[in-house]
Amino acid sequence: VGGEGLQFLASQTGISDADELKKHVLAIQAKAYQVIAYPCIRIFGFTKLRMAGLPAYSQIKTLLHERPEAILLDLGCCFGTDIRKMAADGFPVQNLVACDLYRGMFTKLR
Repeated sequence: VGGEGLQFLASQTGISDADELKKHVLAIQAKAYQVIAYPCIRIFGFTKLRMAGLPAYSQIKTLLHERPEAILLDLGCCFGTDIRKMAADGFPVQNLVACDLYRGMFTKLR
């Protein structure tokens, strides 16, 4: 985890100390991997900001601001890191929908 991903995790968790943040991420990874052994969890894929790095990200942002009825659907979202980043970047939360194949990602990791 590094760069923008690390900054985003720190802002979302309120953990500013790098060592404490690392411990937190490791604990979440271990707990999540017990729920379902997704490869993306094993390799810390949930810490990466994939959508924000896409060339179309600014176009999507513009579309969601210009068209109030537009909806963004994130399928296979795992912990919803990308959709959380979109909300943090000002996307209207009522226009963001995220789902994963396994419901436990949202209910068992609280």
